[in-house]
Amino acid sequence: MRMASGDDTDFHEFCKEKGLTDCTVSELERNGYTTMSTFLELTAEDIKTEDFKKIPFRERRHLQRVLKEQKESVGIGLLDTTGDIWEDTDEKGDPDELRIVLLGKTGCGKSSTGNTILNKTRDSGGFLNKGGQAAVTVSSKRTSVKINGRKIRVIDTPGVYDPARKWEEVQHEIVRCLCLCTPGPHALLFVIKSNDRFTKEEDDAYYKVKAMFSNHVNKYIIIAFTRGDELLEDESTLEETLAKAKEDVEHNRKLHKSGKGDIPDLGQVVKDVDDRKVLFNNKANTADKARQVTELMRMIEEMVNNNGDQPYYKDETTQKIWEETEKELDRIMAVRHVSKAEAMQIHQDNLKAEAKKIHQNNVNAAEAMRKRQENLEAEDREFTRRVRATLAGGAGGVAAAAGGVALGVALAPAAAAVGAGAAVVGGAAYVAQKTCSVM
Repeated sequence: MRMASGDDTDFHEFCKEKGLTDCTVSELERNGYTTMSTFLELTAEDIKTEDFKKIPFRERRHLQRVLKEQKESVGIGLLDTTGDIWEDTDEKGDPDELRIVLLGKTGCGKSSTGNTILNKTRDSGGFLNKGGQAAVTVSSKRTSVKINGRKIRVIDTPGVYDPARKWEEVQHEIVRCLCLCTPGPHALLFVIKSNDRFTKEEDDAYYKVKAMFSNHVNKYIIIAFTRGDELLEDESTLEETLAKAKEDVEHNRKLHKSGKGDIPDLGQVVKDVDDRKVLFNNKANTADKARQVTELMRMIEEMVNNNGDQPYYKDETTQKIWEETEKELDRIMAVRHVSKAEAMQIHQDNLKAEAKKIHQNNVNAAEAMRKRQENLEAEDREFTRRVRATLAGGAGGVAAAAGGVALGVALAPAAAAVGAGAAVVGGAAYVAQKTCSVM
């Protein structure tokens, strides 16, 4: 506990202006924080201690935001210049944790962005990541870390529009990932590459994700642009990229009147989430990564605050999933006699096995379809061969018939001459017969 010092009049006015409740102010005073100078010595970690346990959770969160804003306003940074904002943590539940889900098209940099947030690599407990369009994440994974003393849980999901997987399979996996962030994610990061033109696939991916959830899901979405290092190399900015995208859309609208072209509207997607966007350079040094992550945390905190009574996303579907998950965990604990954490691991293993089974069934179905297609193509080739052979034989018969007609035409004059001779002979015989009968 601190000793009070100085005049507390300005501090009381400050608390009132910032909307701190009487309960919060009372607890601050009880712990000796009664002036602006002593208030600025308070830390986010102090607020989480037993000394402030009487302050309701939401009010403590608000107090942390006020403290952060005030320190920044007077030049007291909360971020160490070395970027040392991370510390390891366990996977146990924490009522004060922030839960983040990464979503986006295959190859957009979800896993790399997750590793930047966690300050980890694929070899140090982070997510698997690999450049290019090949999918590396095939099932949802979660990893946790503490950032500025706050536990952050990050869930990586398979890419939307993975050419090797059916949409139904990806959809099942994304819904399953919600079990990894019960009772719901505070933020859905939709990841897009900043150095490429916004494609129809990315546009469809965004709206497909939205369609999976309820209409109010956009209140929890932040657009995370990756490849910030390439923008830096091109001496460009994210704002310039968005301005160029807007020009493309306007140009397309002019062409569209004559039935030409169709470029998805990136600006509309950003507008749809109230302009919440961040740029990530996943190749930056530790200090720069820390600044990026701190900005993201600030944005998430602001979004959570704006979402008021519903700080994390939930709807009837996800609520049902979480209720069923809790029932399954209770069943596993009763049957296996294990802790809830162990039951969760068993449940996740079961879900992974189920997802693997679905994937294998889809692979088998695709293989059966491929063989069926091969058989149909073989039958088609055989049918074509037979038709050609039949047509070839028919052509020979036609040629023979034509030859016969030609021969008949050639012999017609001779036949006519024979006929004429026969007629003369017949006529002579007739005359002779009549002559004999008269006589």
